[in-house]
Amino acid sequence: MSNPNPLSLNLPIGMDKWVLKIVVATHFLLTVWAQLLNFLPPGYLYMNVIIILTGLWAIAMPESKDSMHMFFIFHIMSILTDIIFLGVFFGPAQLAHCYPSGITGTCSDFRFSAGMAIINLIIKPLSAIFLFMELRRRGGVYTNFPGHPGSSGYENIDQPIPTNQQVEAAQPHQSAMDKPYLPQ
Repeated sequence: MSNPNPLSLNLPIGMDKWVLKIVVATHFLLTVWAQLLNFLPPGYLYMNVIIILTGLWAIAMPESKDSMHMFFIFHIMSILTDIIFLGVFFGPAQLAHCYPSGITGTCSDFRFSAGMAIINLIIKPLSAIFLFMELRRRGGVYTNFPGHPGSSGYENIDQPIPTNQQVEAAQPHQSAMDKPYLPQ
């Protein structure tokens, strides 16, 4: 029998708690290793620190949809920013560290740091799939946006919902003015 949802994995009991922790720990370690030589701008570190913090927030609050929403959104945004940072800063940093005049030994450091940043970028889409599955497990779905067919619109939570007992039925009442004119 096939699974109706292709993005849901049937993980063993207890394993779903570890997936989020493994994702956060892996990206933390790869970010630290990518920053060993510090050839990337401060924005790379800032973005990845925010991702790690929201990941820790998602781990600390295992039933919160908001923490998973933030973690997933920041994680997706970081894929684009990592591509931009590596595209802009890789070439000049390689020239500065691998072909300097008189300085030796920094090319291997640069290659290690750049390799870790690239590996971090490569596994981010895979971890985004796991984050999306965790977001769905927590009940977070993207149908509450205004204008979406699944959204319910505005609901006033201050007013009670009327029931049949609270609604008065209209009574038939006719006065002389309400009687229709019938010619004789």
